[in-house]
Amino acid sequence: MYLLLITLLGVLLCMLAVPVVIDFSVRKDAAFSGTMEIHWLFGLIRVAVPIETAPRSATKTPSAISQTHKARRVPDRKSRLRERGSLTKALGSRHFRYRVYRLARTLLHAVQVSRFLLRLELGLDDPADTGRLWALLGPVAGVLGTLRRVTVRLAPNFTGAIFTLESRGQVRFMPLQLVYVIVGFLLSPVTLRAIFNMGR
Repeated sequence: MYLLLITLLGVLLCMLAVPVVIDFSVRKDAAFSGTMEIHWLFGLIRVAVPIETAPRSATKTPSAISQTHKARRVPDRKSRLRERGSLTKALGSRHFRYRVYRLARTLLHAVQVSRFLLRLELGLDDPADTGRLWALLGPVAGVLGTLRRVTVRLAPNFTGAIFTLESRGQVRFMPLQLVYVIVGFLLSPVTLRAIFNMGR
């Protein structure tokens, strides 16, 4: 029994050590759309994944919209305030911001980029939260901009909640290496402390 488990674990580790190649093209305006093709085990496994989400419906009648707002106004406001406070607590930690920066840098070194384009415009309801978010994303964008065959254009929007994105490219990585990096980040004391503070 133990021998079988050890064998299966060895096979799994060997498979995770085989590089994965991903070709993708994604766009987000009113909804996400795009395609992603995954190549693994030296081309033996090929999976095409369509990326598409339906835009928010805008066909509700005024009376239905009014009833929905009346039923959800208080919970939604409390929920937004709670989420905003959680985000502020996490981003307010200088150690956590530095840990996220290190994670992004390590992941970028682990991923071999053949070509990559990213255009992003992002804003939150509160301009102050947008500023804190960009204090975190700015260094990440700076690291991305130093890579070859990479084009990154990030723009903050302080007028309200907005998220538009366009990205395409090809990347290659070893799953085992990414699992090691991400698990190390999630289990680090700084991350666990930030998660605990967000839940308070």
